[in-house]
Amino acid sequence: MNDCTCRHCHTPFTPTPQESEFCCAGCRFVNQLLVGEGLGDFYKLQDGQAGRPVGERPFEAPKTDWLTPLVSNLPDDRTQHTLKLRVSGVTCVGCVWLIEKLFLAQPGAIRASVFPATAEAEFTWETGTDAILKLAEELPRYGYVLEDPANAAPPKAESRKVIPRLGLSAAFAMNTMAFSLPRYLGMKDSFPYAGLFDLIALLSSTFTLLIGGTYFFSKAIASLRHRTIHIDVPIALGLAFAYIGSIIGWLSGEAHLIYFDFVATFTVLMLGGRYLHLAAAERAQSQLQGQSAIASDLELIDGSRKSTKALAVGDHFIVSPGQALPVSAILTGDDHEFSLAWMTGEPEPRTFAGGATIPAGSIPLGHAKISLIATEAYSDSLVARLTREEDSVSSQPVVQRILKYYLVTIIIIGLATGIGGVIAGVPPLIALQRMISVFIVSCPCAIGVAIPLVDRRASSALAKIGVFVQNPALWQSLTKIRHLIFDKTGTLTLENPELIQSDQIERLNDEAKSALHALTSGSLHPLSRSLFQIIASQTPQSNPAKPVDKAGLGTILKIDGQVWTLGKPGWLGQDDFKTLETSALSCELACDGKLIETFQFRETLRPRALQALSNLSESHQLHILSGDQEARVSSLATTLGIPAKQAHAGLSPDEKADLVSSLKPSLYLGDGMNDTLAFSAATLSGTPVADRSLLDRRSDFLFTCPGLSFLPTLFSMAKWRRHTVGLILAFTITYNLVAVTACVLGHMTPLAAAILMPLSSIASLLIARRKQQEKKPKALSKAAPVVVAKTA
Repeated sequence: MNDCTCRHCHTPFTPTPQESEFCCAGCRFVNQLLVGEGLGDFYKLQDGQAGRPVGERPFEAPKTDWLTPLVSNLPDDRTQHTLKLRVSGVTCVGCVWLIEKLFLAQPGAIRASVFPATAEAEFTWETGTDAILKLAEELPRYGYVLEDPANAAPPKAESRKVIPRLGLSAAFAMNTMAFSLPRYLGMKDSFPYAGLFDLIALLSSTFTLLIGGTYFFSKAIASLRHRTIHIDVPIALGLAFAYIGSIIGWLSGEAHLIYFDFVATFTVLMLGGRYLHLAAAERAQSQLQGQSAIASDLELIDGSRKSTKALAVGDHFIVSPGQALPVSAILTGDDHEFSLAWMTGEPEPRTFAGGATIPAGSIPLGHAKISLIATEAYSDSLVARLTREEDSVSSQPVVQRILKYYLVTIIIIGLATGIGGVIAGVPPLIALQRMISVFIVSCPCAIGVAIPLVDRRASSALAKIGVFVQNPALWQSLTKIRHLIFDKTGTLTLENPELIQSDQIERLNDEAKSALHALTSGSLHPLSRSLFQIIASQTPQSNPAKPVDKAGLGTILKIDGQVWTLGKPGWLGQDDFKTLETSALSCELACDGKLIETFQFRETLRPRALQALSNLSESHQLHILSGDQEARVSSLATTLGIPAKQAHAGLSPDEKADLVSSLKPSLYLGDGMNDTLAFSAATLSGTPVADRSLLDRRSDFLFTCPGLSFLPTLFSMAKWRRHTVGLILAFTITYNLVAVTACVLGHMTPLAAAILMPLSSIASLLIARRKQQEKKPKALSKAAPVVVAKTA
């Protein structure tokens, strides 16, 4: 069965006999909600753009406890309040329209402005109304969440800084061209307004350079200070020489030295290319990155707050469910369950007794907040070491070497043309004009405009299949990758185990379904989450009572005098129950101590994982690096056909990083905090999108699709990009050889340069528009889920 595209979020997914239209129950729910409430215009504005699957958001209770005090602290002496917040889940113009419409429907709402490029929003409402609180409760039903500023990472918005520069530069460039055109059409110096026209062209070009050109000058200076050659260095060099030469020509009356129109036009072209380059990466970063799993500040036991980075030994702090511990700490309350999957890769939660020391990076499960006492300072913790690893984009040594040789060659040719001309008896101003023309016609238009367009096209094609490029530098290395390295839990396998008999829930009566919904809602236990994904779309939330967690056993809920439990087999809510050796992938639903249903689960490979890895095994070496147990890792490697010597279990973060360092060039896919050092050691890295993560801010790409079928397409797209860039560079070299030769021989005039520069850019852009041809991967006979482990 071929992959389908979700009707709501347009994410590719592998259909099942039960579901062939939507990738998850959340997307189906939101689609029905939008159509039923007359908001179907959302899909017209969405225009088929791939986004993020809704998941369980519509079925979970809204978490707005952080927003109430934030609103309460706003001054009361104003008639209206304004708040700027990030909105998780914004991916398109349709999202902007829907969120603004939902807010304005609230009593007291005045206006809303949502910026899709950064997922930021500004809401204004009347003082004394709760419009923003109502919106926070309403948004999750549609798949969006207002983010707590304490956990939200500041968005990178350099592209927004480029926009005003680009707009103003374009306006002044048009002015420059308008007042330079009469000279090309034969305007004589005797024309009464000739001097005024030239002055306006000079001033307009100067403003263009001051507004737009300084962007490249500052970047070039910073690059040289760090002793590297960036693309902005030759751009700045060409602009500087063209402008200085034009000023000399204007002062001396030598028209052949005046290139004001080039300065203005080239600045706008380069800024446009840079905006495309930045916007594509920032769009993926802002729209898909979830809240940080490590809070920026924490609540202390006395009610005050303290920066996470300032935590010291002895600090008594409080952590919410799902929030990773930033330091190792002593559990002060009752026994509690924690997930160590982030740090060790173990899929099963572990129970810690009160008074035990909980390792840093552990994630508390259950429904209630817990208090702990720090046993180490944050600066000394493993989490601090993992999170302070360098997260800047990877360097491009090949490009830097090309630019270095290119720049040195152009400088030598330019200086030789000018100095050699003077020595040969050419008038100094003519020699200067030839030298400047060399720097002008050799400016890297292809690298500055056409290649960013190629990158944008490749990134857009990948976005349609649920892969979002964050670091454009990955294209330089992707075709060289020889080692594909995978974490196990949550990367090769699905994040939560799969219920073996999915129709078990359908067989429950309404009362049991309602109880199961309440028991699993908001729980972070992997088995509860698996059940909730199924029950949430079938049964509405109807029980306001909150469950009580029994660490290591399960959850208890009292409804109308009945005691419902969901927990380990044999427990059934008994106070004197002794834990038995039983499968960790099963649980029981009971009422008043009577067994209602036993649910069994299995760990399952991501859809199409076997097919994708089979297609790539001929050209790449496959590896598994996991902190999980040897038996599970070995079983998975056998299923995937990966040699035993390339499957490693029980690894610490440092051991993972050491192995990755020995496997170059490599692409590493992981999703846990214990993968952070491996990410830094790998040539490239990718991670699945998650609501709470650290890796999404340092990975080269994110993927929202549930399967791994995107991998062959990723490499195929990289080959297309390499071939296209090769054609552009070949054209650029040919063009430069011809144009520079014309400059050296004195045949290049300002008019010729003004025509050739945009024509060369247009030719490069036409090459960049060449058709993408995707190689279809070979198909396997079956597309059914592959079981890794299951109960007896």
